[in-house]
Amino acid sequence: MPAEDVTVEQVDTRTEWQKLEAAASTDTGDEGEDGFNIGRRDGFSEAVQLIDTLTGGDGEYYASTLPGRGCPDPDAMIANIVARHQHSASTPSRDARTRAEAIRSAPLSEFVTLASSVNDSAPVMSVFAAPEWAELSGDGQQWVAALVRETLARQAEGKL
Repeated sequence: MPAEDVTVEQVDTRTEWQKLEAAASTDTGDEGEDGFNIGRRDGFSEAVQLIDTLTGGDGEYYASTLPGRGCPDPDAMIANIVARHQHSASTPSRDARTRAEAIRSAPLSEFVTLASSVNDSAPVMSVFAAPEWAELSGDGQQWVAALVRETLARQAEGKL
């Protein structure tokens, strides 16, 4: 992973992983202390694998000779989890897309009452030269209804 693509969260996890790895790799001469350090490192590694599995990953560490591929350590797996989360957060769910599609496919006539109410509301009418609903032509009323329909669809997608 190029240094410029590293987030603050990943720097913190990389630092934590490096500390755990260094402590587990150091022979202190005290078997109890060494075992404890190895256990902490392995526990961290297993926890990251569990989180990866619970968030849609395969939970497997593996190496690859292809650049940018593979998941050799918890740091790389955490980067994959973060990338998956950022992608899923920016992508509307299937349910949200289905609701938005249903709204967009509904005829404009279903939105006329709401469009009229929004158009004639005090905040809209306080805008200079705003026409009342009755003053709009049929095309103008359809346009406002289309704006309301698209606003509702975008809200369903989580884009507002």
